[in-house]
Amino acid sequence: MDNQSARDPYLALNEHFQDQASRVLLPHHTVGRVLSAAPMRVRADGLDLDAEDLRVAWHLTDGWMRQLLSSAAALPTEVPPPALKAGDEVLLLPSEDRQIYYILDKFVEVAR
Repeated sequence: MDNQSARDPYLALNEHFQDQASRVLLPHHTVGRVLSAAPMRVRADGLDLDAEDLRVAWHLTDGWMRQLLSSAAALPTEVPPPALKAGDEVLLLPSEDRQIYYILDKFVEVAR
């Protein structure tokens, strides 16, 4: 207990609840923005994450698009390129220890 929490019992109680909750709450999702695609850099949760910190869902990679287009005869409509580029807004899920961020998907604007 530090001097501040010794003077304010509610502060100490709040710190205790936060500590207990952090042990049982699952990581939450967050929204980030791609700073660059090569090398991959994303800003999320106030951090600049690089390739070492990130894992990307397969459907957001160029390899997925190449495989999809190789069977293009089965596709009835135009398929937008999913590969990430600078400026894209992405949905991320951090690992429990927040050392790795998983890019789950990207957001697009609603067509008007």
